[in-house]
Amino acid sequence: MTSLEKYKSELNENLHRFSLYEQKKHEVYAEYYSLLMYAQSEVTERIRSRPEYRFMTEAQVRESLGNLGLSDEEVNIGIGYWKEVKKGDQKQFNSFLERIDYNFADSKNNQANNYLLLNELYFSETVLSKAKGLQKSIFEILVYKDPSLKHSSIGEEIKEGRLVIQKARDKIEKGVPELKEMMKKELKEG
Repeated sequence: MTSLEKYKSELNENLHRFSLYEQKKHEVYAEYYSLLMYAQSEVTERIRSRPEYRFMTEAQVRESLGNLGLSDEEVNIGIGYWKEVKKGDQKQFNSFLERIDYNFADSKNNQANNYLLLNELYFSETVLSKAKGLQKSIFEILVYKDPSLKHSSIGEEIKEGRLVIQKARDKIEKGVPELKEMMKKELKEG
């Protein structure tokens, strides 16, 4: 094999590896963006609807809670709280639903964050930095929304928590489109 043939062979191998890398990068960016959108939506409650449980029968509530992916035991606990709603006490059931919403949002955030960490190799430094910043903002909101860490009812703490949540939401609302444009630009340039 001549040196020119060897050079052509190495060049073709490098082009093939680069092509595979770029293809994988496209897949990773698309999947991460999808996971981030789900996490953002859950945490900022952009897309959320809840049935009017007080007007439902027990069978309907049981089916609705089951559709949320709850275990039979968790559904039974929810039904117990729902029965109190029928007696005029919604506090326990609302807390139960709040915990479900929080767990689901936390799960979506963990999925996005884990995917980002496992695929850092494919992210440019600027996109990775932006994505980590967004993940941090989502986490900040989750900290203040964690029902098990209910903050005291002291007015300043509530006000501070709302400010932190609003600042984090603003960062997310501004940052997600910026991240999207950064990713699109990188993928377009290849």
